[in-house]
Amino acid sequence: MRRHHKRCAVPGCQNHVFVDLHHLDPLSEGGSHDPDRIIALCGAHHRATHAGALCIDGTARRGFSFRHADGTPYGLGLNPPALDVAQQAFSALTTMGFRATEARALVDAVVHAGPPDQLAPFVHAALRCA
Repeated sequence: MRRHHKRCAVPGCQNHVFVDLHHLDPLSEGGSHDPDRIIALCGAHHRATHAGALCIDGTARRGFSFRHADGTPYGLGLNPPALDVAQQAFSALTTMGFRATEARALVDAVVHAGPPDQLAPFVHAALRCA
């Protein structure tokens, strides 16, 4: 919390109320309490991360990078339909039993290959990557 001055670490967010620590490597998936992989997030950004709408990579030492579910860097213009389909695909994959990090990797693979604009083809492409 001290490292992020008791504020959300997402660029442009100055929220200092209801700030939580988020493990980039989920404890439920074998992650640890490594301070280099923990980040302070406000409630809204924390929920967005767990929902697959906000993707955070990196480390405290090297710097964190932020992007939207559709792969666009955080803060740049959005394509709401593509963002919605990518987020829905993440949710569908986790509902199918994929762990959050596995689902995120599959969604990222489809996004980098040029994602379909509909949910079913997006999920099928992700499952082919599995």
